[in-house]
Amino acid sequence: QLTSGFVSIKEEDGRVEHEFDDCPKIDALEELLSEIPEDEKVFVVHEFIHSGNRIHKLLKEMKIKHARLNGATDNPVMELRKFTQDASCRVLVANWRSAGAGLNLQCARYAIFYESPVGPIARTQTEGRMSGARQIHKSFIYDLAVAGSVDTRILEHLNDGKDLFEAICSGGAKL
Repeated sequence: QLTSGFVSIKEEDGRVEHEFDDCPKIDALEELLSEIPEDEKVFVVHEFIHSGNRIHKLLKEMKIKHARLNGATDNPVMELRKFTQDASCRVLVANWRSAGAGLNLQCARYAIFYESPVGPIARTQTEGRMSGARQIHKSFIYDLAVAGSVDTRILEHLNDGKDLFEAICSGGAKL
């Protein structure tokens, strides 16, 4: 959460969230989106609800038409159709649990992992949404990670085909 620009604390009377004014990841996302050609579709993946909301807010500020897909999406089919069929809808902001399996996002050549799944299977499935028999173009996958943080540890474990959470629970890794 900290590397994504917020902290969420569960208290007896509910959840308290604090968003930091400075967030290198959101700044990097803004810069990356401004560099990707405007006629290209982009798949932005996140873990936390708060991150999805923050990304949504950024896209509204940047005046980039987008669709959202997460556990709270009222009509996921409509959101997916909006992204895949509306040429002016440039970005799909999706929680990896909602978009990690069973979707065809071959219209997107760019994926940006704002937050990555910690398991290699979930990560591979999420990346796989952009590929398939009809995908003839090269895909570009970006990971937004804060150096020296848990983000880099997750990516190191994924590179080795390991799940960081499982490694920590089994005593095979330390944060």
